[in-house]
Amino acid sequence: MLNKFYDREGAEILSTISVTTGNNSVVAVSDTPSVKLLDVNNNRKGGLLVNNGSNDVYMGFTGGVVAGNVAGALGGWIVRRGGSSFSLSHLAGYTGEIWAITPAGSTVIAVAEW
Repeated sequence: MLNKFYDREGAEILSTISVTTGNNSVVAVSDTPSVKLLDVNNNRKGGLLVNNGSNDVYMGFTGGVVAGNVAGALGGWIVRRGGSSFSLSHLAGYTGEIWAITPAGSTVIAVAEW
């Protein structure tokens, strides 16, 4: 479980990840169906998705994200198991939905946005 998040200058911006209301959560992801990690948020400045689970997670912009498909019209990327993370800063101001699915089994993703 994550304990701290830092901005680019090293300042702490989030000290805990827990299942709560608001913009920080832990989301269970499985192999069917895909799960929405983030809703549209026009005020989103950034965020971080962390996979501390034991399965890789495929992410994309629609509920049509497919495990194993990180190319093509749907786009997408993979966040490897065991603590790999993906910073929303890679999406250059994207404020839309983010969806996820595993190739098999289930895992949890720590989700934070600011």
